[in-house]
Amino acid sequence: MPEILMQSEIATASTSNEIVEVESYDLRVHGPDCHNIDVLKRYLIPSNIVKPPNQMGWAMHILGVLRRNRRSKLKKDHIKEGMTKEEVLAKRTPPRVMEDQWKEMVNYWFHEKTVTLSDKNKASRGKQKEIATSGAQSFAQIADDMAKANGAPVERADVYLKVYRRRDGTAVTPRAQENISRMEELLSQGVRLQGEPGSGVLWSKDDAYARVFGPERPGRVRGVGLGITPSGRSATNASEFNMTPSVPSRTTERILELENNSSRLTEQLAQVQEQLSQSEARHQESEARHQEQLSQMEARHQAQMAEVMTRMNAMFAQISQGARWQCLIGTLHGNETMNPLRCSSWSLSVL
Repeated sequence: MPEILMQSEIATASTSNEIVEVESYDLRVHGPDCHNIDVLKRYLIPSNIVKPPNQMGWAMHILGVLRRNRRSKLKKDHIKEGMTKEEVLAKRTPPRVMEDQWKEMVNYWFHEKTVTLSDKNKASRGKQKEIATSGAQSFAQIADDMAKANGAPVERADVYLKVYRRRDGTAVTPRAQENISRMEELLSQGVRLQGEPGSGVLWSKDDAYARVFGPERPGRVRGVGLGITPSGRSATNASEFNMTPSVPSRTTERILELENNSSRLTEQLAQVQEQLSQSEARHQESEARHQEQLSQMEARHQAQMAEVMTRMNAMFAQISQGARWQCLIGTLHGNETMNPLRCSSWSLSVL
């Protein structure tokens, strides 16, 4: 009978350098040929926990997550703010880490592309509008504790209502309060899932959580923690969960649909308005540049005309002066054709 790793045993394996190296590479790229698959021969559980078709993908996913968490802890514990790569490598290699792997990992952390990506991710996390109050405890652990306390499994909406509230019952943000109010309204109307004990976090493509946050993306289910989806269900067939007989009326469903449409239209309108504002700003900037170019051309034209007029006046003055000297010389030599009266009239005509 096919068998697979226990998650707790995978956690142990992820700290073994002989099984899972700490240095950076993608487990999905290495695939079945990677020696990490030797883990399957060491830690096994019955296949009824994870169905055979899902075993390899689930194990590699969990192993990758735990390995990434271990690397993050190593970086947090041994690389302090302001330290250089040389200072980090000069220190003693952390326990249970091979020296060559540690050097490779430090070089990766201090690489220019890695630093740029890290800064970008920090900025993105700083823009998060909702931050859960669960701390280091996972949603799956919280759901398990809630199920034990209630004596029945819980669904995604129940977990959200708990982790996005403070101890005094207030929501972490106004947006979270809006989501909580909508979920509570849906749950009070009977949009609640039913499941067997040990089912994990219940979910379906039409549960209260999905009606507030929208449908799931391919290959992903929000709010259920790590591992496979509850009872092996995916977002396409999760509607097999039984729901209570009390369901929202057609009017309520229509109201919810209109609210979702209104939100989408509001977002689209805001995007269009922003695009129009940007287009108007670009047009005004282009018009200003055009006017400035026209003003510069006009100024150059006026300067050129003034220069031409100055040259023409100078030329006419030279011609007039030369004509006067000719008349004077002709008169002195007794040239009858150059008498003073004719010279005077000719000079005036030239001027």
